[in-house]
Amino acid sequence: MPDKLEHLKSARRNYDISKLLLDNKHKCTEWVVITLFYSAVHFLEAYLASLPTPLHPGNHSERNTLVAHYFSQNCYRKYALLKDMSVGARYYCKDFKQGYIDSSILPAFEFFKKQINYRLGTQKL
Repeated sequence: MPDKLEHLKSARRNYDISKLLLDNKHKCTEWVVITLFYSAVHFLEAYLASLPTPLHPGNHSERNTLVAHYFSQNCYRKYALLKDMSVGARYYCKDFKQGYIDSSILPAFEFFKKQINYRLGTQKL
């Protein structure tokens, strides 16, 4: 299983892709949502791998349970939003307006990332 550092590297790569898509004003807003969600997944996995007894959930349902157990209800809601919108993009061809990404998706991601960074003792992506 990947360790904390490997998950952080993957989280950063996914985040970098989302920033590239946003910075270049691509029309592929669904991929911004997808890459931000996968970045959040790897941040979560980094935290879980750093626990005294590392945890490696095998699916999204297990991850949801662990987020609900280890984090606040507000943090869980932010993670769930990212997951649900990613599912919408991947399976239901959901299109996202830039304003929604700016007002909902990015703040949810930043909030979740901040919670993980606090627990990992890191300050940056």
